Amino acid sequence: MMHRRMSKKKYIQLKANAHIPCMRIWCGHCKTMVKTCQSKPLSECSHIEKLQYRFVGFIPGTKKRIVRSLGTDFSEAVKQVATLRQKLDAGEIEERLPKRQTTIAEAPVPHTGAKPELLVHTFGKYLATLKGEGVAPHLRLIRSKSHISDVKSCFKNFVLALHAARIDTTQFKLNEINDNVVGKFHDYLIEKGYSDSVYNRWFSTLTTFASYAESEEYGNVKRFFERVPRKTITPRPEVITKEEFQKVLSVITYENGFQKGIGKHERTRNHFRPYLITAFRFALTGRRLEELIMARFSDVHCDPNGKPLLIEFTDFKVSRILHTAEGKERKLHSPVTNQISRFLYEQGLQEKRNSNEFIIAPEITSNRVPTVKSALSRGFSHFWKVAHPDKPLKTFKVLRKVVMTALKIRMGADIRPISGHSGEQVLRNYIDEKQVALASSLEDFTVFGDGEEEIIQSKKQQKKKLTIER
Repeated sequence: MMHRRMSKKKYIQLKANAHIPCMRIWCGHCKTMVKTCQSKPLSECSHIEKLQYRFVGFIPGTKKRIVRSLGTDFSEAVKQVATLRQKLDAGEIEERLPKRQTTIAEAPVPHTGAKPELLVHTFGKYLATLKGEGVAPHLRLIRSKSHISDVKSCFKNFVLALHAARIDTTQFKLNEINDNVVGKFHDYLIEKGYSDSVYNRWFSTLTTFASYAESEEYGNVKRFFERVPRKTITPRPEVITKEEFQKVLSVITYENGFQKGIGKHERTRNHFRPYLITAFRFALTGRRLEELIMARFSDVHCDPNGKPLLIEFTDFKVSRILHTAEGKERKLHSPVTNQISRFLYEQGLQEKRNSNEFIIAPEITSNRVPTVKSALSRGFSHFWKVAHPDKPLKTFKVLRKVVMTALKIRMGADIRPISGHSGEQVLRNYIDEKQVALASSLEDFTVFGDGEEEIIQSKKQQKKKLTIER
């Protein structure tokens, strides 16, 4: 019991309803000031180890605020407050830029019990909602970790843009967003050189967030994000040749896998994985990364003689968007080409048919999707640079573009039932129109049909006859 009292005294000794001018209590967990006292004392706060004293004052004659951390010792904090007030009155304290607030506190729980109003808190609450934390079962969203990570990056950069504009992010509220604030984010993205696709995606993310905030009765700021003109993006997908692909496969070795000078700490990483060649060959089905990673031998449909006809993939992307229940996800059926058929037999289809074994990297079971996804994405980029150091970088996505372009050349008609794309506009991002045009022979094509050629030949004959008569 004695130890417990000493522990409380060590952390905090000032009651929330006590008043010392310019002295406040700051919660490092909730990232906010503790302004009022609840029914229980602060000593029983679940985040007591994160509480500390702060000096908050204003430069005389201005609205410029001065904030200084004072630690956790009450007596020492009171002395520092007295000293800082004297310096402030004498004009000896200069304003300094607020400390960067880039941490998005997820699911914050303010001491007052009221819903969070600060922008960083609202960002955190939205991220928690995407993860399904504190949400009723029927309202939970199904979002991938990569999507949530991108949303978090968007929020972090928005906060950084505010900080760069000398806006105190520790006090900025959601309802303070306006065209001027959004303009700061626009300038920040342009200055940092973010691509047009990232620019459009992040403003769409903020528009979706604003819709959520409005549904939670935070006020309407959606219009400020919604009316931002999106960048025009002209897709220029360029595929690779068979020879280029085979050369990438040929250089995949442990010795070639090393990459030096990664990040600010100049780390070294080896991108070689035993399953890379297998995965890259399987990618010629044209499916997305997660679909390839989660495909099993039982997903291969064969005829009575055991010949593979098609592979049934799970469309995770669309299933998440449609909030499809687990086990009832949307399916996509990819026809098995001779190339993929040989690949499946090499991987042991005859013995593993109808088994639940994964087709690629079956040995990886823990944290499977992010582990294999990262290895494939980074691995292809690295070995492409090894194989083609003088050519523009190609990423793993180019394999999907190769397949979509080949299907368009072969079928000509709408390939969306196979590709799984929602519309032709989206599909255009994956088809190399130049290759389609080159593959379309027009030697025997005439605009007006055979009649045009007959008229031309008739005119030539008439001209020849007149020449002979003369």
